[in-house]
Amino acid sequence: MLTSIYPKNIEQTKCNEALTLSKELNKSGTKLYENREYKRSKELFLKALKSSNKNFQALYNLGNIAKIEKNYKEAIYYYIKALKIDPNNKQILYQLGVAQFLTDNAKSSSESFRKAFLNGAGVDALSNLALTYIYMEEYKKAQDIYENIVDNYSKDNFFDYLSIFQLSFLQHNAIKKRYITEFSSRYKNSKKAQLLRKCI
Repeated sequence: MLTSIYPKNIEQTKCNEALTLSKELNKSGTKLYENREYKRSKELFLKALKSSNKNFQALYNLGNIAKIEKNYKEAIYYYIKALKIDPNNKQILYQLGVAQFLTDNAKSSSESFRKAFLNGAGVDALSNLALTYIYMEEYKKAQDIYENIVDNYSKDNFFDYLSIFQLSFLQHNAIKKRYITEFSSRYKNSKKAQLLRKCI
């Protein structure tokens, strides 16, 4: 009976050692990444994966490097692999949405941004979700999101005004112009209204 326990303990020890090494390699790679030494950091992230293929952080970092290098399909590959390990990770979902949008896959991008927001990614994910709707010409959905942002995130000036400027993209035909008119009228003489009227 003892002989059947030892191999399991040895195997578990090896697994723990591999995971520890993988984490250390990822940590070293992250420092290089922060210093923009992408080639060297990529080598360490790949070594981290060799040590443990369950290291979602190494996969995420490889995705980020690929995105920086404009290898968007490769970035998507790594983000999706990372999400198989940690499916509700808001950062991975958000960056996946960015990479998908940059490959003109707005539909998949919108789903990634939606999931990122639902998992706590914040208003930036919501704003990007609206952009995907504009790209797909689903203007009413974009309008609803921008109204939501301005109504509920007004303390965050950056996203407040970003939303107003994004609304200007909806002004190049009659129905989109009407959305802006209705929206700006709610703010009357405020700076928000003045900015919106300039878009019409």
